Amino acid sequence: MRSWARSPAGLIVDQPGGTLWSFAFAATVIAAATAVAARPAGPMARAEAAVNA
Repeated sequence: MRSWARSPAGLIVDQPGGTLWSFAFAATVIAAATAVAARPAGPMARAEAAVNA
């Protein structure tokens, strides 16, 4: 496999006992993405605030 094709989760799972850590890594990434997506920001939030004001 080429070095540019490796993901952090793939590098983690290749280690002994890495399967558990790869799921923990994935859960952390999903939690961070959820926190970012939950923030009301951007044009849709401004439009909704203007309509509800």
